[in-house]
Amino acid sequence: MQFGNYFYFWLTTCFFLLMSLILPLNFFINTAGMNLTIEVFLAWVIIIFSTTKLCILAYRGIQNLMQLTFWIFVYVWMGITPFLQCLKMKFSWAGYYNEEIIIKAFLIIIVGLISYDLGLYFSKKIPIKNLNESINSIYISNQWIFVVSVISIILSLYLISKSGGLGSLFIARNDTDQLYSSKTQYLLFSNLSKIPLFVCLVMTLGKRRYFSKKNSRIIFY
Repeated sequence: MQFGNYFYFWLTTCFFLLMSLILPLNFFINTAGMNLTIEVFLAWVIIIFSTTKLCILAYRGIQNLMQLTFWIFVYVWMGITPFLQCLKMKFSWAGYYNEEIIIKAFLIIIVGLISYDLGLYFSKKIPIKNLNESINSIYISNQWIFVVSVISIILSLYLISKSGGLGSLFIARNDTDQLYSSKTQYLLFSNLSKIPLFVCLVMTLGKRRYFSKKNSRIIFY
């Protein structure tokens, strides 16, 4: 193993230990007082699993934005966040959640993550030619990407203005909740405002990956 490989190996190992063991263990000791419940354990499993996938991508030097975004999202919102919520038994949504419901939710998430990973693994076994023929794909012209980009920006600005203006992006979450009649309405507006630009981003990334002078091919995995 060359020096560069040793360096990346130990770097990813340190990252794994920090993000999957040291950081959660620090929260666990200071918050739960060494009281390991089933739901906390399952959240920890998700943290370890997502960190492992991120470390594998980093060590192999795989620059896959979709996979990186997915596993970072899993780590933060399906791992660390519910891990802390279960430690304190305090949740962002009002109401009481018993242990059975929480465990069932974690098991569904874990099964979903394993299914996603297996599907990604077996899809790589399919030859590229057969893969392109068996999955959905569309061809988008450069002019159409420009039109969609302009519409996306305008639509996003409109939705942001309807959800409290640009200032609402920089205020505290508790203050943002007061702008809406319910948390459900807040979540709908805040997520809808991001969709147009996200669609534009995906199209642009697809253009860069499957580039041609006249058209861009977007493949949906």
